[in-house]
Amino acid sequence: MLFIRACAFVALALSPVAAQAPDFAGRFVGAELSMDIERSAAGYGGTIVRGGDRFPFDAAVTAGELRGEFRSGGHGFAFTATVRGDELQLATGGASYVLRRTGRQAQPVPEPRRGPIVEYAPFSCRDVAGFREPNDQPMEVFRMLVPVGWNFEGGVTWNVQTTNPVYLTRTQLLVPAKIAFRVASPDRRQFLQVYPEEHFADLTQSPAGQLGQFPPWSNYAGAISHPVVDPATYIDGFVIPRQRGLQQGSYRVVESREIAELAQLFAREVEIVNRIGGVAGVANVQHRAALVAIEYEEGGARYRENFICDLMYLVMPGITMWSPRFSASGRAPAAEFAQAERSFLVMLASIRGNPVWTVNYLKVADQNWRGVQATDALIRQLDGEIARNRAQTNAEIHRQCYAHIGAWAEFEGPSGRRAYLSTDEPHQMHDDGRVRSGLELPRDEPGWHDMQPVVKSDYDHVLGR
Repeated sequence: MLFIRACAFVALALSPVAAQAPDFAGRFVGAELSMDIERSAAGYGGTIVRGGDRFPFDAAVTAGELRGEFRSGGHGFAFTATVRGDELQLATGGASYVLRRTGRQAQPVPEPRRGPIVEYAPFSCRDVAGFREPNDQPMEVFRMLVPVGWNFEGGVTWNVQTTNPVYLTRTQLLVPAKIAFRVASPDRRQFLQVYPEEHFADLTQSPAGQLGQFPPWSNYAGAISHPVVDPATYIDGFVIPRQRGLQQGSYRVVESREIAELAQLFAREVEIVNRIGGVAGVANVQHRAALVAIEYEEGGARYRENFICDLMYLVMPGITMWSPRFSASGRAPAAEFAQAERSFLVMLASIRGNPVWTVNYLKVADQNWRGVQATDALIRQLDGEIARNRAQTNAEIHRQCYAHIGAWAEFEGPSGRRAYLSTDEPHQMHDDGRVRSGLELPRDEPGWHDMQPVVKSDYDHVLGR
């Protein structure tokens, strides 16, 4: 459960410092080379031109520095760049270059934002129904700064609290608890809300999905069957109506954009965690993040609410598991939103988790995972035993009982000797008692005689009567 880190990532990606991060987009020209830099879904992309040669590149901003790789002759070469105003310094292969932006006037330095002083107080979110401290008090899950007078609602919910343990799904066992809360002002005009995780499975490329066995919104091992969507669509079509409770038509979208920096932060952390856990390369993990801002009327006032979400896509053969790593919104009257947003970011950035609770949570998840594996192994064993027993039982039925339940009758041969035989083909008996059967038995062979059913009607369908 990496909720705490998620909050820090969101605060970092959306903080005023990040919002004022240097803009690398544009055309930069130097004495030896030039760079054309454009924004892209991954951050930045473009071309380095030197003489008559062109070298395409992709890059992203990390800690205020543009870091990327340009390609030449099928090989990649790393570079870094920093920008101060309209001057860009490029470094690659031990060499450095100074370039200047062209075709755009320098942007004035914005005035720092000012507003009323907000006082914060520490708040401890505790696991009321779960782990306990040594003094038998509910264990702290995390703590954060909350504006004085604001109310904290929600916290940690264990799946065993809301679902009969007998009916817990695989997903509910592997993710045994959820964190969701709202921190609201006394008049409830402003609040920060963090939404619970949901888990989805895109089965459209699997045989079962193509046969229609898992239509959208059906259950698949505790996950919701649904094709993958981008984060902006998830916010507008899933979070806002299903978790926030606002219906389509009651609001209008005033801003929608992807946040490449946030997606990169999450992707980088997952890569590190997978490497530590020894699972790097097991699956293709992708991240996309977005912001969607809406406005609506409530109680005669106009409100703005910003939604932030990072989606993780786990791509495997025939199936893509996807879920939000983080999903939250902050709302305030539209005229007050700029100042309220600073409080939202302070709250998110201040969250600090309790490592003891996290370790205990991971132990429970690991125990559940081992239990799921053991249960799966037992189910496979039982399925195998059932299949073997079924085959054995069918063989016994065929051997011992088929004559009593199939189309069989008593046939008579020479000298009155009889045999219980099937009625779906003719039979002959030899003088020495041997019997043979078949639809094309030879005729007039010495010693062989046709057998006749004792009850003639038992054989009518063979004789064509």
